[in-house]
Amino acid sequence: MTLTSNLRPLANRLYLTECVTPSTYLIEQLYPSLQGPTKKETVYSCLDWVCRNIKYKAERGDVWFTPSEAITKGKSDCEEQAMTLCSLLRACGLSPDEIFVALGTYGRFGGGHAWVDWLNGKYWVLEATLERAPDNIPEQVYPYEPWILFNDQRVLELRAGFVISKRYVDNKMRDLEEYYGMKVRR
Repeated sequence: MTLTSNLRPLANRLYLTECVTPSTYLIEQLYPSLQGPTKKETVYSCLDWVCRNIKYKAERGDVWFTPSEAITKGKSDCEEQAMTLCSLLRACGLSPDEIFVALGTYGRFGGGHAWVDWLNGKYWVLEATLERAPDNIPEQVYPYEPWILFNDQRVLELRAGFVISKRYVDNKMRDLEEYYGMKVRR
C-alpha cells in the first residue's frame, strides 16, 4: 500500500480528496438526522438514506459529480453514491482512518465499480447502489477487489493503473442483484 498524492486530477475536474465533502452545506444539513446512538446504527442509517434517495443511473463518459450534485439530482452512478455516503459518514464523525471510498472491480466480469469500505476491526462493504440497505452488511470478500481507497484526507493506491470500465455495467449490476438478493435501484 502506498500513499499517493491528493493532487492527482480525476476527469480533469476534481482531485480525489475533493470528491469527499463532509463540510458542504447539504451534507451538514442532512447528517444530524442520520446519526444513531451507535456507530453501527449511524453507518446503517446513512447507507439506507443514500440507497433510498439517490437512484443508480449509469453515465456515458463517466464524469464525476460532487456529493451535493448527486443529492440535488437524486440520481448518479456508483462513484457519486459512494462519495456521498463517505461524505455523510465523515460528517457523522467516522475517522479518515476507518471510512473510504473504494474504487476497484466487482464480480466475475471485472467491471469497474465504487463502494465504501468501513474498516472497523473488520473490513465491511457498504454498497450504495441497492434500493435499500441490506439487513446484514457483509464483510469485504470476493467479488469486491479494491484498487484505490480515498476520503477527504487520504488516498491509498493498492494497485497501480486502475481504470474504470463501463463495458460491464449491466453484468456488474446483475451480479450485485444476485449477491444481495435485491434489485439495484435504477
